Amino acid sequence: MGESTRSQRPVVSVGPTILLLFLLLLPTPILTFDLGSFLSALTGGGSGQSRQCPSQCNCTTPRAEELMQGYVSKYLPFMGVHMQPELESEARKVITIMTAWYGSMADIRCHLGPGERANITDLLQGSSLSFKSLKVTCDPGASVVWDVSAVNAFINVLDMQGCGLEKADNNTQMLAVPLNLWVLNLEAVLPVDVASLDLSTAYQLLALSVMHSNLTRVPQHWNNSVTPRLLYMGFAHNRLKRFFCEVAASQLTSLSLDHNDLTWLPPCLLGGSRYASHVSLRHNGLHSLKQLFANKTKNATLHAPPSIYHLDVSHNQISSLGALKNIHPLFGLDACHNYIASMTNDTFSLVPLLRWLDMSHNMLEEIPDGSFSSLVMLTHLNLSHNKLASFDFDQSPLSTKLVTIDVRHNRLIYPPYADTGYVAPPQSHIEAAANPFTCDCNIDVFLQFLGAAKKSRQSWFSLGYWDKSDSGVVLPYMDTNELKCSQPLDLKGAYLSFLSFEKACPVLHGCPAGCRCKLIKEGERHLSVNCSEVESITELPASVPMLPDTPIVLYFNQSGLKRLEHRPYLRQVKELHAGNSKVSVVTSGAIEALQNVSVLELHNNQLRSLPSLTKNLSLPAATNVTLGGNPWTCGCHDLWMPEWLHQHSTILFSPDEVRCRWTGKAVAKLSSEDLNCGVFNYLPLVIALSMLMGLALVVGSFLVRYRLEVLVFLYTRFRVRPFDLYKYDQARTYLFDVFVSFSQHDYRWVVEKLVDQLENRVWPYRLCIHLRDFPVGAPIADSVAWAVENSRCTMLVLTRDFLASEWCRHEFRAAHSRLLKDPQAKLLIVVHGPLDARILDREMMAYLRTHTYLRTEDKWFWSKLEYALPQPQEGVEMIGEVAGVGQLEAPPQEIDMDTYLPAAMAAGDVTTKLNGEAIPTAPVTVAAVTV
Repeated sequence: MGESTRSQRPVVSVGPTILLLFLLLLPTPILTFDLGSFLSALTGGGSGQSRQCPSQCNCTTPRAEELMQGYVSKYLPFMGVHMQPELESEARKVITIMTAWYGSMADIRCHLGPGERANITDLLQGSSLSFKSLKVTCDPGASVVWDVSAVNAFINVLDMQGCGLEKADNNTQMLAVPLNLWVLNLEAVLPVDVASLDLSTAYQLLALSVMHSNLTRVPQHWNNSVTPRLLYMGFAHNRLKRFFCEVAASQLTSLSLDHNDLTWLPPCLLGGSRYASHVSLRHNGLHSLKQLFANKTKNATLHAPPSIYHLDVSHNQISSLGALKNIHPLFGLDACHNYIASMTNDTFSLVPLLRWLDMSHNMLEEIPDGSFSSLVMLTHLNLSHNKLASFDFDQSPLSTKLVTIDVRHNRLIYPPYADTGYVAPPQSHIEAAANPFTCDCNIDVFLQFLGAAKKSRQSWFSLGYWDKSDSGVVLPYMDTNELKCSQPLDLKGAYLSFLSFEKACPVLHGCPAGCRCKLIKEGERHLSVNCSEVESITELPASVPMLPDTPIVLYFNQSGLKRLEHRPYLRQVKELHAGNSKVSVVTSGAIEALQNVSVLELHNNQLRSLPSLTKNLSLPAATNVTLGGNPWTCGCHDLWMPEWLHQHSTILFSPDEVRCRWTGKAVAKLSSEDLNCGVFNYLPLVIALSMLMGLALVVGSFLVRYRLEVLVFLYTRFRVRPFDLYKYDQARTYLFDVFVSFSQHDYRWVVEKLVDQLENRVWPYRLCIHLRDFPVGAPIADSVAWAVENSRCTMLVLTRDFLASEWCRHEFRAAHSRLLKDPQAKLLIVVHGPLDARILDREMMAYLRTHTYLRTEDKWFWSKLEYALPQPQEGVEMIGEVAGVGQLEAPPQEIDMDTYLPAAMAAGDVTTKLNGEAIPTAPVTVAAVTV
């Protein structure tokens, strides 16, 4: 559309414009005609050539009412219609009255492609009708040139979605909203374009909606706007963090701030003057409603209470509710889908006009008594999807209106009002489906209550369940056909309406685990506790369900019951069935408590005897007692049983089946002659002592045979040495712990294995090795005697080469000689490799036969060696500079020990240090020796 098109537009004369403004101010139509067609003809819009709809647009001519009702449907969800169902009909009635003048309206819907640009006036040329609705949907980069003036009286709806807004020329400061615009709907419009709009002339604006536009705040210059007829204002799906009521709207009905980033209630809504009747703050970040809580401090400053009719704070993060202020007049509160876990009993005490309350989808576990007692006008209460375990009369609203109470999807184990026998307050509609109901005898009371309505409706009138408006009966429970059982397991999923508890009903409270408890109504009324075939029960349960004046019947047949002991409830037991079980013990306390039992079944168990106190007890109420099939021992202590059985023969079932285990004789015929009870019977004692002595002999033989292994095990595992076989002198301090005597041919095993194992440890042994520690220059015989004398024990590494060495045999004799003279001296023989007994001399053979020796092939060799050796001496260390000490070199293979001479001289003296003090020893010089 170019300049030629604009020059052909008819000019609206002053007369028709004034007439239009006059008609718009009329409250109701005075004539019924098509004002749009009339004005179009008056202004010349209908003359001349017919106008062609732009190529990117679709032009229709619906009735104005039809078009406006579409926007009513769009905005109703944001206006709290769920809290005020009458709102929809009222809003549509207003639209019908308002649009009665207009008749047809041009509905122009355009789509601009990427980067496309169009003027609003060009798009409006698609229809000759005077009143028009323009909806433009833009692809990315497309824009609309705002070239309409504020005095344009023929644009009623502007709907821009995703469009950029451009100024018609550079001289234009703001984009003026036409004075006769009814609906301004902006979606996905940039915040800078929204801020460029001027609402100062939007006198006829009914609905203002800015959605999905990433607004962080409402344009501040909108404070100067005058919107006296604005009914709906919405800023949903933006990023508002604060809201200051920037738009002045005296008649504002609904304010929608849904899906924003608000964390607190806007303060401008909490003043004494009303800003909006309905305020919706759904899907924000509200954590608390403390600004609405009453201040209970004495010095609190009094403020005018907020004026809000309906408040929607659903889908936020509110965790608790305190006492609300006197919000006048608060009719509806939606707080569903939050995290509310607690409230007080005075939360709603100052808002008595509340009619609609939704607290569903929260975390409430209980409702304080009296929380809703002040809500006498309440008509809707939704507490579904919480964690309520009960809902009683004290928690219910006492409304004078017909109130719907929804407690579905909670954790109720019984329907509401179980505390009053399910007598609900009059004028109540209750929904309680999807709860885990326990279908026991308490449900039977509920079924009887509902059954009264089927039998006689008069009883419902007497309880006040009638509608004052039409005098009809009001049934309190609305969804009885949807109530299902969750427990017991055999009734899980069953509908309550199909249950019949006329003959029996389950009793679950207090019923032992694994058992089935029922109240039997048919015949003689009693409480049945059936634990038959329950192997996990080995003794009587600590408690069972008990009802006043109701006997108990216990069933433990074929169970794991082993002990029958006293329980308080046994005095109320009428029958006890415990046959074919594992009962082996019956106490006198249990028999004394069963004074009211009529049937006692204990047959086919493991009873060997009854307590002797039973002979003084009787079962006065019993009519049937079974004791057969038990392994009765019939000892001398059971001689009272025959007489007791004879006294109760009339109630015993098959007395002849009560027989002794070993003899098979009937217990009732047992006598003292059968047991020789006059003479003490030593046989059991002899048998017991014999078994004990046999066991002691076996254990003793084992300990003697493996005494060393046992002692080694105790020492290595627990560091204890009972019955120590190797007791060493602890009073004297020795230069060495062990003198190791060995043949030079066994040098490699001694150095690489024995010395390495004993000296390289946390607490090393001080070993005397002749190649390293013998005094240099001293005779060998004297050195051997010196080594034996200064060592706590002597270890002989006994091999074939050792026996073949004259010096080794000399070392043995020296150690043996000391052993004979000094009882504290110790000689330890370690056999390494195979030995030929024929080469042993008589003295060595005699010692090996009379003493314990160790073999290196034994898998316990090192543990036994550690046990046999003395513990390393603490506080003894060698000090001084010793030349060559610590290096043991292998001796030449061809030199005989008989020709042994020292090969090196000592480089220093040796001093023994005990507990930090040096003590003199023999003037011995130590050096590395190579033989």
